Amino acid sequence: MIEEKHKHAILSSIAAARGFKYTVTEEVAQLENEGIVTEDPNQISKLLLGQTASSKELESVQQIIDYIKKLPNYEELVSEARDQGIELPENKQIEIYQPGSIGWMRQIMDVCK
Repeated sequence: MIEEKHKHAILSSIAAARGFKYTVTEEVAQLENEGIVTEDPNQISKLLLGQTASSKELESVQQIIDYIKKLPNYEELVSEARDQGIELPENKQIEIYQPGSIGWMRQIMDVCK
């Protein structure tokens, strides 16, 4: 199980994969790269997770994982966090258990054969 204490490590991993530097000081998160520096949680979520994300998706580790597991570059986004020893679900494990996903549909089709 992923612990909440790993939240900032996971966000840092996502930021690195997207070309940003993510830092936290006294519970204030900051995201920066060549030309962007922000502490706004809504802007951080959009830059790290995608344009449809809001600060709500950054509230917990599970919400972050639930959001990024749908992205095609999930493995790249979490690779740095994995290098730090954080155990995160594999893409195939996520696909199997996510109702409505392609993997879930394949599983239903296999049962119906």
